[in-house]
Amino acid sequence: DASRVTADSIGASGGLFFGGNGAEAVAQNLGQQSISLANIRFVATSVTLSNRSSARAEADADGVAVSAILGIGASVATARLASVVSTTMAGGSITANTVSLSTGVDATLGTNSLASANSSSGGLLSGNGAEANAWLDYSVSTTLRGTITAQASLTVLTDAAGARSRAFVDGKSFGVAAIGLVIARTGQSGSNTASVLTTVESGVIAARGDVRITSSNAPDMAVDLSSGTGGLIQGSGAEAYVTARTLTETKIATLGGTTVQSDTGAVVIAASNAITVDSVLDNRAGALIGASGADARTTVNARVATDIGGAANLYARDF
Repeated sequence: DASRVTADSIGASGGLFFGGNGAEAVAQNLGQQSISLANIRFVATSVTLSNRSSARAEADADGVAVSAILGIGASVATARLASVVSTTMAGGSITANTVSLSTGVDATLGTNSLASANSSSGGLLSGNGAEANAWLDYSVSTTLRGTITAQASLTVLTDAAGARSRAFVDGKSFGVAAIGLVIARTGQSGSNTASVLTTVESGVIAARGDVRITSSNAPDMAVDLSSGTGGLIQGSGAEAYVTARTLTETKIATLGGTTVQSDTGAVVIAASNAITVDSVLDNRAGALIGASGADARTTVNARVATDIGGAANLYARDF
């Protein structure tokens, strides 16, 4: 999936006594893609199954208000990527020299969720507000039931190792009395979770060489804020929020007897999580009487699990 959803909003106003404007942009990419194999039989030299999404959602809102007396400007940009990517094998067999199954979300074509809000105002009395929200709500899964054998190596990878979100905000207001507030948020929206799941329900996963069954979840989420006010009396604020909720699981033998085997190499069954978060705030004010403040908050709730059921049989070379 290489889809790109964009939303752009531009608002501008001016007046002798009053100038006010609002700009709002919302972009949501809710793409779903799946590969489903039911009772199939593949025999080949090499089998490579790639089910990848590089989908993007981009929102940009710009607002300007200028007036001799009262100028008020506000901009809100919201981008949300909620891709669902799934690969399912329900019975059957795959036989080859090498087997590679890859399912995931990545940012090879650009940032997956990008929101940018800019607001500026000027007048005797002026105020501005800018808010950017960049949400990353993906769900990636691989579910296998059947027999997969390889003469050399066998790899099952489910990942969101390169997923990325960015929220940018810039707010400026100038006047005898000037007030400004900018807010940026990124991570997972509401109660949503960015999940990466690999499940081998039952069957045989075997190779003469290495066997690797892994889930990797490593989103990169950041906010960047800039706020400035100038006037005789002023107040400005910048607030950054990064909320990360991730679930990463690899499960073996959830429905019945399962064999994972390497004749001459290693068996690797793993789940890994490596979240990257960043907040950059620049809040400046110049006034005879004034106040400014910046607040950055990061919340991380990461659940990681590797579950090997009682009906699993694991065999690897004893080095």
